[in-house]
Amino acid sequence: MPAKNYNKILTELFRTYNPAKVAEVDSLLKKFAGREEELIAKIHQKYGGQKRRRRRLLILFGIGLLVAFTATWWWVNGPPDATPEAGMTATVPRTNEAPPAEPDLETAGIELPPSEPPLEYGVQIGLFSTAHNDQILVRLGDRQVDLNVLPAGEGRFMYVMGNDQELAPARERCEALRADGFPDAFVVALRKGKRVAIRPEE
Repeated sequence: MPAKNYNKILTELFRTYNPAKVAEVDSLLKKFAGREEELIAKIHQKYGGQKRRRRRLLILFGIGLLVAFTATWWWVNGPPDATPEAGMTATVPRTNEAPPAEPDLETAGIELPPSEPPLEYGVQIGLFSTAHNDQILVRLGDRQVDLNVLPAGEGRFMYVMGNDQELAPARERCEALRADGFPDAFVVALRKGKRVAIRPEE
């Protein structure tokens, strides 16, 4: 039986699996002299396993693409209509037509009542001829963050603390300001920065 040409066998293996290793065939044969079959088995085990892993990855990648395509198709077109069972009425095919638009009341000639912005409640601590009163700002200290300076007409400015959505917190704020050096403070109602009357029931 003729001896195996291990040089040729290894060269072909590396050409198949890893061409960069062809140059190392001679040194590998010297290192594994007398154990050439073991070397060949190791090469098959190493690169054959990698090939199988690549094949599995390609299969998984293909499955992932199929799932993504199916999910996208369902998202765009909706699920396919089920086949009706015997004795059941067939489902009306889906269409991509938009649902009928809601009637436009304005174009139909129906007048809508104007919507008013909600009331806000604050505490007026003074009416001044300047928008920047250093004396008041010093007295307020860190509470300046709650101060709103609003034009009141005739070159005057309202100094209003806070902008509460409910009346009760504004009343509590008023009592605290009166006790803290602003005895003339009182609650005001505001709409779009302008003072309006507080209804008696409030």
